[in-house]
Amino acid sequence: MSSIEGTPKNHNEALAQRCVPEIVQATPEVWSTIKDDVMSFEKELFGLEETDISYAFQNTEATIAILRDVKTNEVVGITYAEPVAQAYQSGLHAEREKLPNAIYIQNTALDPDYMKQGLVGPLMDCLEEALRAKGYKFIERDSVVAHAYAENIKRKYGDRIMLEIPHSSKWGDQVFFRISLA
Repeated sequence: MSSIEGTPKNHNEALAQRCVPEIVQATPEVWSTIKDDVMSFEKELFGLEETDISYAFQNTEATIAILRDVKTNEVVGITYAEPVAQAYQSGLHAEREKLPNAIYIQNTALDPDYMKQGLVGPLMDCLEEALRAKGYKFIERDSVVAHAYAENIKRKYGDRIMLEIPHSSKWGDQVFFRISLA
């Protein structure tokens, strides 16, 4: 890491300047304009299919942030969240407390060509600002231990982490986090 905490040594300032986070509406029309870009990296990274992500754009309560490279006009990153009552309704994580003022981050992904450039931070900051504006007090998410993802969350959120629970999943070892938006 560089001397600026959270910024990778290979951080490309020019790339960071041209990659702009924005909140988009959760509509099928928006999905149709960005799905090719998003699926190109979601499939490569996680093996996800279009139906694994398109549902978020049919949920009017979802909050979706994208990262757009303004030079190419491509969407190179995405993160989205939905209220915990919806996120946990399928029986997944039924044991978790469902706080009414908490939202669950379902996914955060960047095109591999844009990784390790300090771009996840601005994307997450954009999402969190929108969530605060909607009145949410906590974000919850699971993060895989592999590739230091869980450690990166610990580093970014530090004292804002209210709850941390390691567990196993079909994606390998993970850590569940509840993080204050205060």
